[in-house]
Amino acid sequence: MMEILIAFFLDPVVTRAIGATLSIVLLFGALQKLRDPVVFAGAVENYRLLPDALLPVAAHGLPLLELAAGVLLLFPETCLLGGGWPCCCS
Repeated sequence: MMEILIAFFLDPVVTRAIGATLSIVLLFGALQKLRDPVVFAGAVENYRLLPDALLPVAAHGLPLLELAAGVLLLFPETCLLGGGWPCCCS
């Protein structure tokens, strides 16, 4: 049973589909955050994980990183830069 699962997840079609799905999730998330940056900045602030000086950097930088990762995951040549696993690049 385990061999079947491993073979399934190492299939290039499956790994590309997983990478494309993750890319879509990242792109829609980034676009939503970029559409209303004030609301996202408030959400980042409400978590209270960062000092006040880093809040603007995180509020502006996180959606851009998310957007970049989503775009990079779309293409096999750049999927490792986008955070993909080596299998998605086949």
